[in-house]
Amino acid sequence: MNIAKVTALLALADASLSLRRAELDVDQAKYIYHTAWHAFERDGDYSDYWIPDEERIVKGSPHWDEAVAATKVEYDAYQRAKRAAYNAKRRWQTACKKASEA
Repeated sequence: MNIAKVTALLALADASLSLRRAELDVDQAKYIYHTAWHAFERDGDYSDYWIPDEERIVKGSPHWDEAVAATKVEYDAYQRAKRAAYNAKRRWQTACKKASEA
């Protein structure tokens, strides 16, 4: 193996680890966001705006806007994590291509 191939494989390994970490960050951020949303639903009385079969607040109701505002920080963190994972996946794909060409 030549040095270019080894370097490309090491870059691929690094990109693989970064991608996995980013995917785990997405899972964690999603869990935190959903936990915050469910806590909002659990702590309020939304019987007028509740869909019993689906166990959720009716989208577009006044309480929906409150729930969105109450979970904005968690939602934004979740969206940032998803973007970071997407970028990590693109870097991984590029590393795969370079490793196969080396």
